[in-house]
Amino acid sequence: MSDDTAIEEDEIELPPSTVPSTCRVQVRRFEDGELAEMFGTLIGHYIHAFGRMLELGTLDGVTVAPGAAYAEAARTLDRGHGDLPPYTPSDGHAVGIAMTVPVIRDGAVKSHIVLNADYLIGLINGDTGLSDLALHTMGHECCHVDATAKFERAFPGRLLGKHKSMSSWLAWHVATMVWDEYIVTRTCARWGADQTEGYEDTFLSALAEARPKVNDAIRVHLAGGPPFPMIQVANTEYAHLMKFSAYHLGNLDGFKIAPADRPRTAQALDGHWFEPYFKRLHEALRGIAKDNGRWGSDAPFIALADLHQDLVRLGGIAYYELPGRRYNFLWPPYVPADAPVDDD
Repeated sequence: MSDDTAIEEDEIELPPSTVPSTCRVQVRRFEDGELAEMFGTLIGHYIHAFGRMLELGTLDGVTVAPGAAYAEAARTLDRGHGDLPPYTPSDGHAVGIAMTVPVIRDGAVKSHIVLNADYLIGLINGDTGLSDLALHTMGHECCHVDATAKFERAFPGRLLGKHKSMSSWLAWHVATMVWDEYIVTRTCARWGADQTEGYEDTFLSALAEARPKVNDAIRVHLAGGPPFPMIQVANTEYAHLMKFSAYHLGNLDGFKIAPADRPRTAQALDGHWFEPYFKRLHEALRGIAKDNGRWGSDAPFIALADLHQDLVRLGGIAYYELPGRRYNFLWPPYVPADAPVDDD
């Protein structure tokens, strides 16, 4: 680049960071105090930089801890209200290395980021691959803060408020979870390490395992077992299938890659019972993304909850709520005579 076209650093005007001045990075369980301080300062700089691109005004704080201390930090985090359950890192198809936890502070919904220090070590050891992973991980969690802030502003109290029935709670739990992962992976797809292969692997595993797990639960019920575990497994497995689909779809949309252009995904879905639901989910999520944070109603999110219940019914389970109960327990189920449903 010639001298007359070079852009001096002081000529670049960056927007101010939205991270509140009260936000602090707390580093736990580091034996080396000097290293802990350097680690916390560096993470704070990254979070502050992400705040120039994202809405992080509701960030309550960041906690960083290594190994088992990470899970402990998440589990013992003060969520601001006794009715809110503790968070635990995910396992199974996707092993959690970071999480963003909704909390209540002074009556308002905010977000607290908890990071596993073991996966951020690339920030200080010079390993480019690990550094890229750390960058993506922090960006991903900051996107969760942004998504939570937008949703809470559009629908105050819906995330952490009480629901009149179990089905109402389930509907909003599924809808917000699926939407959140889609918009987060879409936004941060190109930041740091490319997660495309990992998200595809996770989606394909969930696709292969969801219905067999539900079928096993149905068989236990048909053999005389109680119905509620069957309903719980069905709701959980199909919600996870939608969530891992959303991870995959959001990331692909972030890279502007069509699912059909991923050979393994295309082959797995070709003629599969889930294929039309995968396409329906993708269309619904893209529609919500067009009005991100400016939704005129909750109808697009209800559509996600309806899709989830369609999957449960397709899998061989239908149920209704028995009115007049405080929590409206889901009871009793109806299982078609030909259940379980085969995968073909």
